[in-house]
Amino acid sequence: MPAGLNVYEESRLEGLVLQPGRRLGPDEALPLLRPLVEAWASLPPALRPPQVVVHLDPQATPPIDRVEVHRPSGSILVMRRAIPELARGIWLHELAHVLMSGPRPTGSLDSRLIAAVEEGVADYFARVWSGPVERPGFVGGSVGWEALALPALRFDPHPLGERLDRHLADHYGASEPLLLDLIDCFRGRRGEGGIQSSPATVLDTWALGCAPEARVRVRAALQGWLPAELRGEHEAPQTVLEARP
Repeated sequence: MPAGLNVYEESRLEGLVLQPGRRLGPDEALPLLRPLVEAWASLPPALRPPQVVVHLDPQATPPIDRVEVHRPSGSILVMRRAIPELARGIWLHELAHVLMSGPRPTGSLDSRLIAAVEEGVADYFARVWSGPVERPGFVGGSVGWEALALPALRFDPHPLGERLDRHLADHYGASEPLLLDLIDCFRGRRGEGGIQSSPATVLDTWALGCAPEARVRVRAALQGWLPAELRGEHEAPQTVLEARP
């Protein structure tokens, strides 16, 4: 079992605090999580998280459905019963979340939109290294853009994230340079933001946390994902991606 993998069971999630339970030894953990280990090992070193922490069947309210990442700790929470259904693309998606560990905006519109961007980038991460993510049996929530601005409406960022993944694939293919730019943007965030007037403004503000040389490419990719009526005066420039040195 890789030295950077730590696996626990009987952990408890209380609010945002995750209390680790019993640590499993390699002989217990590896047979359960071999697909995760193989997905992890398939990544290039620059995009391979040095540490991966997994909690099996954590006690949580509301309960964990199948698999998700606990943002404060960067840990993967997964139910044993779901593991046989999780293809490599799902594990790669979750590993992408582990990589995107920077702070997030806190405003309602800001946080929802950037959560959708994160889901799209995680799907695109899996697409670049393995192919489109397949989620048999997974049920999403709200799919409309209107949910971004209605706090009382349940918001699930996955459907809009899936749209972003398809937009990136349709316009840029499986572009490793674009993927690296997007991942770096999330790693470099300092949590700026607040009350923004429109999704286009949120994306422009968020892109300020990207490396200067990546901002034009990232803005073009994300503005093109927005419906025309949400872009306002922001156009989606056609940008040719240049390979990184």
